[in-house]
Amino acid sequence: MSIPVIARNFPVSPERLLPQSTADSEPFWRGLKEGKLLAQRCAQCRRQRWPVAPVCPFCGATEFAWDSLPARGEVFSFIRYRRSFLPEFEDLMPYSVVTAQLGPDVRMYGRVIDEKTPLRIGAKLEVILESWPDDWLVPAFRLTE
Repeated sequence: MSIPVIARNFPVSPERLLPQSTADSEPFWRGLKEGKLLAQRCAQCRRQRWPVAPVCPFCGATEFAWDSLPARGEVFSFIRYRRSFLPEFEDLMPYSVVTAQLGPDVRMYGRVIDEKTPLRIGAKLEVILESWPDDWLVPAFRLTE
């Protein structure tokens, strides 16, 4: 299944906010360009982890493989911004950022897109990708209920 992509237009250049790919995170960013959400899976305890880390936070092993994450999850926590702290997000006011639970081990942060109903803990959501300048794709979320 390929993750939907939407364009994100910025009121000012977001150059200073663009992600920085490293040798460790490059498979994650490449996966997004292929429409897949990936995380590291420990070779020893088999648990997934995010963000990228050199050792498993659950068992301490260093061996891992990249594996798909579910593109659906639920709201673990959230915050609603009513004031912009950066000009790049001024046009979004007000907007929400969630901590999304994606599977048993992974929580990921992201902006909520098309927020039509009030957020609540446990609300179902799906991953969506925002297309940013310089061919970057950034995970965001959309409520599904």
